Amino acid sequence: MKDRIIVTALAAVLTLACAKETPSVPQAPAGPEENLVEMTFEAVVENDGTAVRSSLGEGGKTLWAETDMISVFDGEGNREFKADAAGESTVFAGEAVEASEYYALYPYSAAAECADGRFTVTVPAVQNATLNSFDPLAALMVAKGSESFEFKNVCSLYKITIPEGIEGLVKITLSGYEGEKLAGQAMISFDENGLPVASEASSETVELVASEGSTFAAGDYYIVGLPNTFSSGLKLLFNYQDGRFQQSSARTELVVARSAIRPLGTLRQPQVVFLGATDLATDHETNAAVQWMVY
Repeated sequence: MKDRIIVTALAAVLTLACAKETPSVPQAPAGPEENLVEMTFEAVVENDGTAVRSSLGEGGKTLWAETDMISVFDGEGNREFKADAAGESTVFAGEAVEASEYYALYPYSAAAECADGRFTVTVPAVQNATLNSFDPLAALMVAKGSESFEFKNVCSLYKITIPEGIEGLVKITLSGYEGEKLAGQAMISFDENGLPVASEASSETVELVASEGSTFAAGDYYIVGLPNTFSSGLKLLFNYQDGRFQQSSARTELVVARSAIRPLGTLRQPQVVFLGATDLATDHETNAAVQWMVY
């Protein structure tokens, strides 16, 4: 639903006096007028049992937060709209130019662009760890509509469980073995079924970091990444505050679908830790030798 305000422009009529000439006053050139109209959009999120959004509720359902904001693209600009309540649905209010169709992006990003239904966005390659949830600024959603939006998830969630007894963990890095793109600046468009498709991403890794001065507590964590097919599997690098690090990997083809939660297992207590350059932990030959020695 949109509440429209009609703006009427009044034209001033200038008359010239015949008896006496009045000097003209120079006027600054007028810029393009934006006829912004107050409007609202009802917004829901696809929740099919596998979907992910602003925060996670029971059963993995996505919930809006009262502080959420979205970008609304009206063909002339990127407008900021704010949510009025929390829940599975909400209403976003703001101002935009009247158009037959609008495109929307969550979360709001002043740097994002949209032209001809194609978004230029950034999936953060460094994300803030959130216990039992994900970084709300990372899990992008897009939508299109005239009076309401059904937001579709662009990304997927990669779930990692940290058990009791793990101490000092400060960072988790996710990547593939064949340079698959997981984050960074990307292009998002809609396919023939109206579902978002990502392309031209720029980052091969995603880092999930604990807030400054803290470490990971026991619980579930979710890394937001673009969906992909990992032909040689995935790997995780765990960094500790004392300089130790360990690696975990799945060396089999993995297909991670859009809007899905992909469990990556539970971190084990370190049996082997690497002391030295981080690239030793990611070197295939070094890892093979270490695994043979452990065996």
